[in-house]
Amino acid sequence: MNTFQKIDLWTNKHHSIFMDGLRILLGLILFIKGIQFGLNITDIKILVNQTPLNFLSFMIVHYIIMVHLAGGLMILLGVATRIAVIFQLPILIGAILFVNRSEMFSFYSENGLAIIVLILLVTFLFYGSGKLSYDEFMKHSAA
Repeated sequence: MNTFQKIDLWTNKHHSIFMDGLRILLGLILFIKGIQFGLNITDIKILVNQTPLNFLSFMIVHYIIMVHLAGGLMILLGVATRIAVIFQLPILIGAILFVNRSEMFSFYSENGLAIIVLILLVTFLFYGSGKLSYDEFMKHSAA
């Protein structure tokens, strides 16, 4: 049994309903952020142009919107949660390191939310979908 299978087995034994609720809330937040970014695409372009990767701004902006929408929905429903989390991680790390750096310690900063979301993403990278998820439903209906 490899390390990934051991982690998966441990998290399945110790997964609570609270973690499922937290996963659903995280997915909802990411999905709503994707909608906000899509509606305010010029604002996010301005933020991306301030980063060292501004020459890729068109691709980065659309990557952020699509990954937040699709990944947020996947996390919300519990469909391939770990894969959705992996695609979300670069966005949150970039937001913390590049975009919100100037207001890192500001009282009204969104950096706090970004850090909390990053911690939750790393948590669900290990925990996975949980018992209240589409993945679990499909696992039991196939058997």
